[in-house]
Amino acid sequence: MTDTKQQVERRKHKRFPVTKDTFVGLQPDYFQVGQTLNISVGGMAFTYMVNGKPPMQSSILNIFSADRTFHLRDVPFRIISDIARDGIPFSALMMRECTVQFEDLTFHQKNELEYFIQNQTKGEEKV
Repeated sequence: MTDTKQQVERRKHKRFPVTKDTFVGLQPDYFQVGQTLNISVGGMAFTYMVNGKPPMQSSILNIFSADRTFHLRDVPFRIISDIARDGIPFSALMMRECTVQFEDLTFHQKNELEYFIQNQTKGEEKV
């Protein structure tokens, strides 16, 4: 007899992988910048390099694309998880993966986020 536990999905919104290089800048002053892994109208996951400062001392982030076609500013969030990942091979750099939940988005922020999901994600739910 095998004991298999199925993980219960607690997210309210589907997460979608992004198609373009999209980044997260943590305020103030973008002291940490990360690369977006996936996103939904309720939250996102991203990776970032540890830069010597304590991780995640922010509660507001900006989301922007490398080609400058999208920039969503001042997004309030709370951290759901922040875990270590394998670093860059042959380097002392440490990587982390952070998942966040968006909080109290304005009407404009919600609309911009929905636009981004429709136009810059793969449109297939992240498994």
